[in-house]
Amino acid sequence: YIDGNYYFKTTTEDKTIDVDSGTRNVQLYGNSTGISDRETNPLQFNARSFEILKLCIDGSAWNSYIGSNVTAYIRNVASGLLLSAEGDNAIFKEPTFTDDQKWIITRNEYGGHEIKSVATGKVLDVSGASIDHGADINLYDANGSKAQRFFFIDTSSSRVYIKPSYTNTVVDMDAGNREIHACNYGTSEANILAQVFEIVT
Repeated sequence: YIDGNYYFKTTTEDKTIDVDSGTRNVQLYGNSTGISDRETNPLQFNARSFEILKLCIDGSAWNSYIGSNVTAYIRNVASGLLLSAEGDNAIFKEPTFTDDQKWIITRNEYGGHEIKSVATGKVLDVSGASIDHGADINLYDANGSKAQRFFFIDTSSSRVYIKPSYTNTVVDMDAGNREIHACNYGTSEANILAQVFEIVT
């Protein structure tokens, strides 16, 4: 991922890639640098401005750009609880905004993210790299395995699902013990709410 908006300019013809607003065809047009277009010519800016994104591994949604080496809280939208480190367990608790509730999110070369506890230095890890519905997610020493890589998947409300990199499950907060598991996408409102999060920096 590369954060921001970009123009693509040819080196031979001094023109930029432009999307025709009528036909939606891609064409080479003009020679604007785009520096002031957002304010002075928003239609031109929209036609020539692009974001660099990566399609989710299963092709179902676009990954959200979180950044790299970002320290953040991970909040369940429905409950307002924050993901917290408790020994080798990851559990949702009432906000205290202490180090056990802070996470360093680091993008890796595969496009996924490592999610590391500030308090313990351990990272979120799907136990045994399981693909099963309900698999435990705990804290473990970082080893770079696929079980420790996660994608952030945009929802329609600009919040995110947190998805293990190698399977079609998502992080789910257990309503009873508040622990987290990798579960199938929810179908009921209650299940969906247990799987939608905000990354708060």
